[in-house]
Amino acid sequence: MNNDSNDKVVSDSSGENVDKIREILFGNNMREFEQRFNLLETNHKAEIDNLQKSFEQHLHNLDNLFNEKIKSLQTRMQEMDAGLSENINKLDSKLADVETIMQSDLHGQKQDVLNHIGDVRQGLMEQITNNRDMLQNHKIGKQELSALFAELALKASGELDDEASS
Repeated sequence: MNNDSNDKVVSDSSGENVDKIREILFGNNMREFEQRFNLLETNHKAEIDNLQKSFEQHLHNLDNLFNEKIKSLQTRMQEMDAGLSENINKLDSKLADVETIMQSDLHGQKQDVLNHIGDVRQGLMEQITNNRDMLQNHKIGKQELSALFAELALKASGELDDEASS
């Protein structure tokens, strides 16, 4: 076991020697490379952070722009809706007015037609009454008709002329 520990000590001391040789040969260059690498890493990290912040700002600006556009469109739609509602109300009002006027005109025309029918009926009734009265006035009774026929018969036979001449 002693041998193993000696090997370990030799190997540890040889590892230290290799590190020392490496440090002597490449130490300055390795420290420079490490500083450069750390600087690059720091610069990249800062650049990535800046890009991320810029991206987030642009995203936030786009979000605000979209929200403004949506609000603008909503406002415009509400204005258009209000305008359409107002136009519909105006049309409803005009239709109601036209309906009222048409009903009034129709009622007036109906009254005119009924009045005309009443006038025509009254005129016809007056004519019928006049014709009936005229027929009543020209009516000949049975006795008058019989005397008229008798006279006509006598004229036809010529007897009446003879009596008139005698």
